[in-house]
Amino acid sequence: MRAGSRIAGIIFVVFVALLRSGVYDSGTHRVIWELGDISPSAWGTLEILVEVNNFARAGVTITNQVEMEGDTYYSKRTEDTSICCWYAGEVIYVDEDAAGFENGTSWDNAYTDLQDALAHVTRCLGAVAEIWVAAGTYKPTASPSENDATFKLIDGVDMYGHFGGIGTYETSIEERDFDSPEHDTRLDGQIGPSVGQAVKYVVTARNITELVFDGFTVTGAYTGAGILIEDCPNAELKIVRCEVKDNAQHGIVSTGGQGSVSYFLLQGC
Repeated sequence: MRAGSRIAGIIFVVFVALLRSGVYDSGTHRVIWELGDISPSAWGTLEILVEVNNFARAGVTITNQVEMEGDTYYSKRTEDTSICCWYAGEVIYVDEDAAGFENGTSWDNAYTDLQDALAHVTRCLGAVAEIWVAAGTYKPTASPSENDATFKLIDGVDMYGHFGGIGTYETSIEERDFDSPEHDTRLDGQIGPSVGQAVKYVVTARNITELVFDGFTVTGAYTGAGILIEDCPNAELKIVRCEVKDNAQHGIVSTGGQGSVSYFLLQGC
């Protein structure tokens, strides 16, 4: 009999205790019990105690799987367990050079993919106030055919770029060095080698009421725009110290309610 817990091939749990002589295989992250011969009327309980480790991403679901296999019998059962939004910090960190736990809780343990950080915030709405993104190039997708991918901004969650991240370890947005081109934080819609392999909109602000988007270079959109603002009535949007360039058609496009935007600031761009 085998049991294990994982999310999409990544191990997010630590085995704490095994009852009834189970053997833990650290290579496959499974526990195996050799049950021997079982009579038709036999029954019993096998237990395993695990706890999530630092790789566990807040709000995701762990799939626990148990398999029973005999000479002429095979059975499998899975059970999903949700991880709570355990991180209590107000900032989620992103740095493509991070090599830690990739849970967004610090510069060293930052997410390396901005989409992972946005997914974290979406799962744990209300728990995070800001996303800080270090220097580097971030693409909406790794698939060259997924041209509808976009970085979708989240209402009420401000997003700041142009950090040094690992090495400078900023602790406030005021510590960013805008005189350093090495801290350029680039959101790039060019997702493949060909000209047409690019997303339509690199960044999308849809149904936003309040947001600050500060310190990014937005580039590489093909048929749409670098930034799309859509359906944002009565919104307070601030796009600050951003460079929107080299997008094939438009830099910033606002549609579907732009006449109702109560406050739109484009500053230092």
